[in-house]
Parts: sequence; structure tokens; C-alpha cells
Amino acid sequence: MSYFRPAIDAAGGYRPGEQPKPGTPIIKLNTNENPYPPSPQAIKVLRTLDSEWLRRYPDPYAKAFCQAVSQVLAVPADWIIVGNGSDELLNVLIRACAEGRDRPVVYPMPTYVLYRTLSALHPATAIEIPYGDNFEFPLEALVAAAGAVTFIASPNSPTGHVIPLAELRQLAQQVKGILVIDEAYIDFAEDTALPLVAEFTNVIVLRTLSKGYSLAGLRMGFGIANPQLLSGLFKVKDSYNIDAIATQVATAAMQDQTYKNACAA
Repeated sequence: MSYFRPAIDAAGGYRPGEQPKPGTPIIKLNTNENPYPPSPQAIKVLRTLDSEWLRRYPDPYAKAFCQAVSQVLAVPADWIIVGNGSDELLNVLIRACAEGRDRPVVYPMPTYVLYRTLSALHPATAIEIPYGDNFEFPLEALVAAAGAVTFIASPNSPTGHVIPLAELRQLAQQVKGILVIDEAYIDFAEDTALPLVAEFTNVIVLRTLSKGYSLAGLRMGFGIANPQLLSGLFKVKDSYNIDAIATQVATAAMQDQTYKNACAA
């Protein structure tokens, strides 16, 4: 008998991008890290960190970081959930909302393959809807698939195209489950779906500091949604999922919008 659940035995698992050894003379493109260094303010916090923060458990909700996000994005601080990278929040959403065939995960393809991997590991049925020949958004097919969770990456990975806000709004109006708009690359785009969070209780927008903020090694992401939706997700997330170092460094980076915007320009 296997030690593992059948879903684990059957799944291929996610293969992270290979990291070359320090000093390797190559230009690395496989995981889309930002070529610029992090904010000098974030580095300053890291270098002057009080060791007392390491003795204690961290704030389980990273409130200082949430307050910084609130000020930058003009959203209430209690509408924010923080994750160990936005990948953790993808996992939390599937664990909280999806299950088997009756509560499937739906997304258009091609897109971020971790959606497929996390669904298989849970397990939850994954329904993949192909984009049109010219990457037309398959709105009607996504609605018809009746997902408990529908993932839309915008800007999309790996294609880079952005889904118009009007089409995302129409999707939010019609899906019965949760609509997750994954904005990992939003710092390199002009339009955001953030206004939909205030309009619909079933919409959550995910962001990460891995790309625009040059903090892929820190593992810090967050989601913005109505507290009614977040209440269920807080039950699922690990109790202390964000460490004290990440909270303080990420807060400083979030507050330094001048530097971030200069790098993303």
C-alpha cells in the first residue's frame, strides 16, 4: 500500500524553475525575476532588523503590511489577506472552496500551470477552457463550466495579454463561485481589476511582491476581497504563515512606491 493518497501518487507535482548557482555567467529568464534590486528602504530594514523580532511569533495577519497596502491601493486594511507568496493563496482558495467533480476549478488555457497542479493535489476536478485562436476570452464557456473557483491570470502567464475589465465584470456577474483574478504581473500593466472587488462579494484579486518589487526570494503576496469572502480563507491559512522578517521588509518595499514605479517604467 502506498504511503500517499491516490491523488498524490497520480499527480506529477509542480516543477519550480531551476536556480543556477551564484556566480554562474548566464542571463536567467526562466522564472521572470525582476532584474532590478529591491527597494533601498527594504534593504535598510533587513540590515537593521531587531533580533527581538526573531524570538517571538510574528503577527499572524501581517497588519503593518496590510496597512501599507491599504494606503497605497486605497482599500480597507481588513479587506486584505497576506500569503507566503500569492501561490499560497491559490492553495488556500482551492482548499477552502473546491472539491472533487461537484466543486471544480476552472480556468482558460494556456495559463499558469500551478492552477492545474494544486487542483490535482487537493484533489479537485480541473476544467481547462482554451482561449480562442486570437486569444479571445472564452467567457460563455467559463460560465458554463460552473466552477467553484475560476482562475483568470491578467496579465496572463505565459502570453502577457490583459483581459479587458468589462469582460471580467461580465464574468463576475455570471459565475456562481469565486472569481480569482491573478494580477501577479499587474505592475507592468496599465489596467487592474481591483474595482471589481468593491462591486462583487465573490471576487478576489491576488498580487505578489515577487515581480514588480524584486522580492521573489522573500515570498510575500496578498489578496484583496470583501471580508465576507476572506472570513472563510482565514480559517484555512496557516496560523503564522508570514514571518516577521518578510512582514517588515515587504512593508518598507510597499511604502517605497517611487522606487518601484521607476523600476517598472
